[in-house]
Amino acid sequence: MSDFVLKPQPKVQTPAPKQISASTLKDLDLDKELLDQYQSAKQLLKDVQYEEGVPLNQKAQITNTITSILQAIIKMQQDLYNIEKIKLIENVLIETLKEHETLRDAFLEKYEQALKAKI
Repeated sequence: MSDFVLKPQPKVQTPAPKQISASTLKDLDLDKELLDQYQSAKQLLKDVQYEEGVPLNQKAQITNTITSILQAIIKMQQDLYNIEKIKLIENVLIETLKEHETLRDAFLEKYEQALKAKI
């Protein structure tokens, strides 16, 4: 085991951060931005992982940043899954209500009451 030595990996030129081209929040591609941030943080960790001059707490901060980005990605994917599931339920409900007038009227009445109660 005494022959085992950690050798630093060769330095890779880290590309400059990309300029955000979105002019409004609506134009912002959150998936791409999160992925870019994740890749940048991973590259930064790779660049400093074996550097002796970089304090351990800074390496830990990079690791924490990566964890936070992953959590944001997971949340976004869960939200998207939930939205898609709700859309499917809505489509089935609409098709069912089209076929049953009495159900449609009762549903719409209760739905309007629920919306008024929320406001």
